[in-house]
Amino acid sequence: MPNVTLCTYTFNDAPLTHCLLRSIAEWSRRPDEIVLVDDGSTIPFSLDDAYERSLPLRLIRFPENKGFTEAKRTGLSSASGEIIISMDCDARLSATYLERCLVRLEQPEVGMVSGSRVDDSGTDSVSRYLTLFGQNYLPEKDGFVDFIPGHAFAMRRAVWEETGGFGGHSAKTAEDHALCAAVLKAGYKLLIDSGIRVRQVRCLSRHAHCRRLWVWLSPALFGTFRPERAVVEQLSLLLAEPMLDRATIISGRRDFTLLYIEVLYLLYIVLMLCRKLTGQGAFSAGEDARFWRQARDLLHSHPRLLNLLKADLLHMKALSPSALSANSSAEAGEGIDWREFLECLNGFSNSGLFSWLDREGVPILLREESELEPDFSAYTLME
Repeated sequence: MPNVTLCTYTFNDAPLTHCLLRSIAEWSRRPDEIVLVDDGSTIPFSLDDAYERSLPLRLIRFPENKGFTEAKRTGLSSASGEIIISMDCDARLSATYLERCLVRLEQPEVGMVSGSRVDDSGTDSVSRYLTLFGQNYLPEKDGFVDFIPGHAFAMRRAVWEETGGFGGHSAKTAEDHALCAAVLKAGYKLLIDSGIRVRQVRCLSRHAHCRRLWVWLSPALFGTFRPERAVVEQLSLLLAEPMLDRATIISGRRDFTLLYIEVLYLLYIVLMLCRKLTGQGAFSAGEDARFWRQARDLLHSHPRLLNLLKADLLHMKALSPSALSANSSAEAGEGIDWREFLECLNGFSNSGLFSWLDREGVPILLREESELEPDFSAYTLME
């Protein structure tokens, strides 16, 4: 029976980490070693009770946060077991997860293995949204795949060492893409076993959710987007059309508060894009103000909805004081006419959904916010 090292990582989310350590008691096969990397938590992580102190645990602490990639590189590289199982502190595994992964890894061609990932973070609007759309990998996927999310996976230590792990990848995120690419390049296969589950239990605020999507998706967006080309047409294809596809699913389920999340994210990402491209000199100053003014004009007859969107965008620092100023330079002069892009929201207005959000949806979201205790999300701190 091979020795197994569990590697996990924490940054200002000790409650999730303590819960993970307690969950190990339910596994049918337990790890022989646990490596826990504290990635610069403000309050250093410490073991909670006699049970945690009885675990074969080695704690590595960074004096300051270095990001997911370096935390995982350090933990996985320090593992002594023949088999490494990596899991984020908000992952919860089926009781037989490790046992079944060990069987799968007996196949020499298999380089990495995991189970199907599902969201199990709560019943609030963001959690329900993630259940519908937040999966890195579809729950029904089974067999050989091209990508395994970094949320949880198992592999032989020899494969980690042979492939060079994350290699020269230095970004704080997307380390799972680098690892999967290296494993495939070395001739190994990636396997999803749908008979076991990886549950994600981190509860996110709508602000953290939008910020996380920006961190994840903005590199691909900037890799595709060309500011010298027709801006509205590009963003309609990249952002508006996928949003409308999701909105159709949401409407079919009649879960209309989820539409607020779609609208918030759409406004957020365009404002962030304007700010980024203005900083790079690709957009003229005041383009964010022009976009916000035209979005505000579209929503002016729904004041509670507009005020909540404005408050959320201010909280996420997507709206600048100049963008809110009535005397903004965007009120006059040349620039992008965003009205064609914003037509994607007309269907919500014409169908009465904006009226429903203004009348009933906003109070629901505010009540959820007052009752929700979201978990810390490192994505809120990342550029």
